[in-house]
Formats: sequence, C-alpha cells, structure tokens
Amino acid sequence: MEKGKPARWRVTQSITLDSGDFSAVATLIGRLQEDDGLLLSGMNFSVTDEARAKAEDAVTQQAIRSWQERAQAAARGLGFPGWRPGRVTVQAGGRAAPMFRAAAAEVYAGAPPVPVEAGTTDVTVTVTGDAVLEITRPPSPR
Repeated sequence: MEKGKPARWRVTQSITLDSGDFSAVATLIGRLQEDDGLLLSGMNFSVTDEARAKAEDAVTQQAIRSWQERAQAAARGLGFPGWRPGRVTVQAGGRAAPMFRAAAAEVYAGAPPVPVEAGTTDVTVTVTGDAVLEITRPPSPR
C-alpha cells in the first residue's frame, strides 16, 4: 500500500426500474441477486402518478359526499331546515408511504436475496368548508 492512498475502495450504485408488473420486477431483482451478484441494501417503491391521480379522484368524490352529509346532519341538529355550501377547499394528500416495501438489509456473499412483499399506499383527500345555514322566512306581505 502506498502512503496516502486508500487500502480499499467502496463503490455505491443505484438502479431504477419502472414497471407496472410488481411480480416481474421482484423476479428480475431476485435473479440479479442470485445470478449476477447484485448486492442490495434496500428498495423503495412508489405509485405511478396516473394511479395516484385515479385513486385521488375516487376518494375526492367520497370525501365531498361525506362533507355534504355532515353539513346536512349539523344543520338538522341545530334546527335549521337547510344549508348551502360557502367556501370549500378540497386538498389531496402529499406523497404517502411506498406502495411496496423490501426488508432493508445488507446482503453479503452467499446470503439469501432480500425478501420483497406487497404493501399499501394511503391516498388521502381532505374536504373542509363553511356550511351556511339557511333560515326559512315567512313570505313577505304584498
């Protein structure tokens, strides 16, 4: 070893795989680990933008209906015959936890491949707003 030069090198690389087929990607990663000596320290998975948008659209409709039902129940509970929406805000949640996860572990020579398992992603939508209570008034005299 020469003075001032490292005794060994450590190199880190990353690989990005895009696929809609989780099973195929898991099989490929397993094969790379077994056949080609891929050393894996961890994996992250995420939902595609298209899948997230589709889920948010469906959840948004549910959240709006729920908000409307609560406003109607509150109006009845307070003795008002009706209500109308005032200012309403619909907000989709930010990025959530990964859709899939893998056990994060150093893989050493001869160790079994890192197990990969399906997980879930939470998609949240929050609806907030003002429910303006309506008072019925007797007809005005003519």
